[in-house]
Amino acid sequence: NIWGWGSNNFGQLSLGDLSDKRRPTLIKSISRRGIHKIFCGSHHSVAINLNGTLFSCGAGFNGQLGHGTELNESQFRAVTFPLDGRVVGVSCGRRHTLAVLIDQDSNQRLYACGAASSGQLGLGTDQKQKRLNFGVVPFFNSLKLKFPASGGEHSFLVCGEKGNTSEVLFTLSSSVIQTMAKDAESSKSYLPLLRRIEAVFSSVASLNGSFLKPIEHMKVSQTTPGLDFPSIHESYQLMMKVNSTPPAMDVCGTATGRMVAGLPKLKVTEPESLRFFFIIFRNPLLLEHVQIYSLVIQKVCSAILSFTEAAKQCFSQWLLNEPEEFTNMVSVLQKHLTVALTKGSNDHINIVLVLNILFDANYQKNKISYAQFYNSIVSTRIDLKSDYLKWMNSQKTVFSFFRYPFLFTPEAKGVLIKIAAYHSMEMAFRSSLVGNMIAPYLILQVRRDYLLQDTLSQIDSNIKELKKPLKVVFVGEEAVDEGGVRKEFFQLLIQSIFDLNFGLFLVDEETNTYSFHPAATDSLSEFRLIGMLMGLAIHNGVILNISFPLFIYKRLLRMPVDFQDLKSAQPTLGRSLQKVLDFEGNVEETFGLTFQISERWYAENKVIDLVPNGNSVPVTNLNRTEFIEKLVHYKLVESIDPQFTAFSKGLLLLAGELLSLDRFFQPEELERIICGNPELNIKELEDSTSYVGYTKESPVIKAFW
Repeated sequence: NIWGWGSNNFGQLSLGDLSDKRRPTLIKSISRRGIHKIFCGSHHSVAINLNGTLFSCGAGFNGQLGHGTELNESQFRAVTFPLDGRVVGVSCGRRHTLAVLIDQDSNQRLYACGAASSGQLGLGTDQKQKRLNFGVVPFFNSLKLKFPASGGEHSFLVCGEKGNTSEVLFTLSSSVIQTMAKDAESSKSYLPLLRRIEAVFSSVASLNGSFLKPIEHMKVSQTTPGLDFPSIHESYQLMMKVNSTPPAMDVCGTATGRMVAGLPKLKVTEPESLRFFFIIFRNPLLLEHVQIYSLVIQKVCSAILSFTEAAKQCFSQWLLNEPEEFTNMVSVLQKHLTVALTKGSNDHINIVLVLNILFDANYQKNKISYAQFYNSIVSTRIDLKSDYLKWMNSQKTVFSFFRYPFLFTPEAKGVLIKIAAYHSMEMAFRSSLVGNMIAPYLILQVRRDYLLQDTLSQIDSNIKELKKPLKVVFVGEEAVDEGGVRKEFFQLLIQSIFDLNFGLFLVDEETNTYSFHPAATDSLSEFRLIGMLMGLAIHNGVILNISFPLFIYKRLLRMPVDFQDLKSAQPTLGRSLQKVLDFEGNVEETFGLTFQISERWYAENKVIDLVPNGNSVPVTNLNRTEFIEKLVHYKLVESIDPQFTAFSKGLLLLAGELLSLDRFFQPEELERIICGNPELNIKELEDSTSYVGYTKESPVIKAFW
């Protein structure tokens, strides 16, 4: 916001009137237009915005406003120049104005307007100039114009050597590159284009001022970077096509490397300072020449890790609003992480830490797939057991991949579950051998006809022994449990537990998934024991043939549930509620719903108020969203909360070491570990099959596939 006060007899405060202001007054006509510098004459004012556009207001009777007239202006008005360009320096005398402008070809010109009675315009005349006219002073052609200065009736111009561009803020866009590339092809000289690329990509300030959307960049905020991402993509493609020596992308890469060398000293104080990170990550050579650009990524990662919390939040929000850029950034970091790991250095640490920031940003919003964060090298080549033990035995200061589980594929997490279970079993096994010589195994002796009763009874009485390796004995049978008996045992148990006649679970016929029966509030001890049984299966590496809706796994991981989860678990109900939500007519008259629902609890109907006196609260167009939110909470949380709580306590008793870790699993990953992959890839199965006594071309094998 711009504020002004004092003399306003010619409109020099840009308030639209001519009255003086004795208190600071908001200048609404120019606020929020990107103004970053204002200059004052005796009775006129001049301002520059971030685009290099010049505005003027106040007394114009000497032509000092540059509008081609002698009229006064009571509000700031943009000045038109003979050539397109950016104003980079301005000064105001008592009745004249000087401006330095850089055009699209990087040529600098001094413009002057206003009173010239003492020669203050430098044009060799005492005639006032109503427009800003180029001051034709020959020796300026060999100098670099820095900034003008003006007194009452005299002027200065500070200059440097031509070609020293260190203080000029050059910028780029796809249109600038395209124009300069065409000029280079015509003139057979690529030097101006290469110099522009070098100047921009070696300067943080220049990159932050490049590839901007025309208007939106002035509204940069915590949610909007103001970058023209298509222009960034197109610019890199244009540079790759430039047939110059050296190649334009080599110049770009060298300049980028020079720029990032100073990043550790960079202090990000404004959102605009974050733009260049997005531009750097879009360089396609980061993915094609990883070894060459590894130092660039290391420096960029170090800079990101030094962000303040406010800068980190802004950076993360910009990524969430630009999923394509988010995906690209993760891909670049993953590629460099993979190469860093194969080198055997510690270069991977900062990359992992930045990926952790990105994963945190994405965790609740899910703007990109969490599978984007999997790293196959981390999942397959890292010694998972050693890394797990390092995590178990070390302080937080010691780096361990186990602290960043988003890098592990579901298969690797399944291995980690087994490693954690085997470690726990080994500790329990050793303890039993060293202690009172109690059996080193948990041995369950069960009768087939009383399988569920015998199992629940023995589980409940041997809680302290549950972390030992499991062996199952069917009473009256001689089979030795080498794993097969154990698998059959759990298969039969699951069939018994999920028998609908048992009354503990309900099944959705459309999805064939099971959920807790809301009426089974008298069976909490059974739910706890069932949870312990499932934990026992996970602990012993047994895949279970069960099918829970995804919201059960989300709740186990302490994640919120929503309407989408209800639609997934109960599609018929979900579709009905969606119709209510989308209906454009009168919801109350058409559907006749209230905030009271009824459910079938065994042999009776149960009436539930979603709000107090729900039967007297109709569902309307205004409150239908609230109705659905209340219903979702009731169906997925409130109605089954005692049953779910008992079940989860039992499950976490045995499998809680990893499940209780914050964000170790995604719901889909946990489902896959407990139940296996629900989808069988026949082609993959065929490709990995080996044959004994047959070949792939045998008729019976062909017929089989």
